[in-house]
Amino acid sequence: MCPDTGPCAVCKKPSARPCSRCRVDFYCGKEHQTLDWPRHRKGCGVLAVESNEALGRFVVATRAIPAGTILMREVPLVAYPVVLLPHAACTGCFARLPLGPLQGCQRCGFPVCGEACSLKEVHLPECSAFQRAGFKLSTKLYLEDDKYMNALKALRVHLATQKMPQGRRLAELKSDFQPRGQSGIPEVYAWELGQRVEETSARIAKAVSWLRGKVGMKWIPAKDLERALGAVDMNALQGSPCYNMDPDALQAVGLFAGHSLLEHSCAPNAFSYYWHNEDDSNRDDMETVLVAARDIARGEHVTITYLDGNSVCDAPTRRQTLLNWSFFCRCVLCRDPTELGLHLTAWYCGYCNRKGRRCLVEVPDICGFGCEGCGEGGYVRKDAEGNGWAEVSRLEARIKELRGSGQKVPRKVWKGLLSEALRTGGVLHPTHALVLQVKKELAFERALDKLAGRVPADASGQAGDLRQDVAYTRELLRVMDVLQPGISPARRDCLMNLYDLTEALLELPGNENNEALMKEYVELNEKIQPCLINPQEKKNFPALFAET
Repeated sequence: MCPDTGPCAVCKKPSARPCSRCRVDFYCGKEHQTLDWPRHRKGCGVLAVESNEALGRFVVATRAIPAGTILMREVPLVAYPVVLLPHAACTGCFARLPLGPLQGCQRCGFPVCGEACSLKEVHLPECSAFQRAGFKLSTKLYLEDDKYMNALKALRVHLATQKMPQGRRLAELKSDFQPRGQSGIPEVYAWELGQRVEETSARIAKAVSWLRGKVGMKWIPAKDLERALGAVDMNALQGSPCYNMDPDALQAVGLFAGHSLLEHSCAPNAFSYYWHNEDDSNRDDMETVLVAARDIARGEHVTITYLDGNSVCDAPTRRQTLLNWSFFCRCVLCRDPTELGLHLTAWYCGYCNRKGRRCLVEVPDICGFGCEGCGEGGYVRKDAEGNGWAEVSRLEARIKELRGSGQKVPRKVWKGLLSEALRTGGVLHPTHALVLQVKKELAFERALDKLAGRVPADASGQAGDLRQDVAYTRELLRVMDVLQPGISPARRDCLMNLYDLTEALLELPGNENNEALMKEYVELNEKIQPCLINPQEKKNFPALFAET
């Protein structure tokens, strides 16, 4: 659903006149629309919706699209809060709620910031439904069982379908979990896909049963609530790209009509992004734009990633996660055993290592793997000692354990893991996903510490670490140049991390007049500028060092 208003693309004055064809840009009048046409025409009317039996509906480019083109601008048909443990979110404004006892709406019991949020338009329909049923939730139970959150989603989305015009668009969203065009799936995946469908159906049934049974909303047909919650699971788009780190970000998810048509790729050519006006006046609208990350050819499918765009995963992990959307991924990255030459899943055969040979083991699918050098193989996640998978699995488990500890992991621990992974005769390829994950933990340590307020004012004792982090970030940037080239958020984050690290190096004693560092700093600024999408980012990004 397109927003009703927006700033004029030329003068930035508020306007309620979007381009009638694409509704991406707004104009204060015909004069400015004509003036902006040479720029605007590059992205106006460049998308078409097609369908086939394998994919259902999808979006294609009707002509060549340059990188940076805004392809869609939408506000959600409906939005709802999400729980990001240990924090709940307000059901009215979606703000992250503080830890401790939750404050509930006086009428229905669901968590809110206060009375004002309990009266917000987005919350009133479900609140009225709970009042009609004569039920009030005990707020202290809210975080104890996900059925309460799922019930809220189902009810809110169902009630939104009663409104026009978004009701018709919500009804068009895919809501069933039956796989489409998934013949030829490896047996292990087919079994797991069946398990996911059963688990999802059970979770939906649990929430619907609670609403109709315990709460007493028997006037709403079960199939309508099931369809609403199914639409959530199949089409939900997280609002903010850094929602889990920024305490001020909305803790919310939205259903978007246009974005729901986009297919997944592990190497996407577009991305969704929160749109903030320069004055942040539309922060609560969850306005989202679709942006071409790189040049897109005529006839090419427009794709985004359903995964965390900033993470790098091996093929089995990607494919298992994507089963949540009821499909086995066959994107360009997953189809290629070498993963575009990055070997994110590959390791060196343990048998060949012991004979002084270095032979890569590729994983063509989740069912099995084999070494072309010696012929030995096995089954991923089931292999015993020998070929090398067991060692890979142990390292993967250790990384998961450290990340899930909730504590800051000492730098020396990450460096120890990296040394183990890349030791002489080790089994991991230098760009294996696990190696890249550890390097990212190290490279972005300073950025995360700054976010948490942990960076010391004096960085003079960190010179060696800073230079090492620069090297790690450059390696990650080279990977993103393959996986998500152009102006993708993942590539932009690498550039901005390099910018921050270079700035820290310039502040070290003796580097004040380092011309090479100064030149790199200025060049990084220039490379980052095209990656800044919304007006608020462009306003807040630091000015050129040379101009300060």
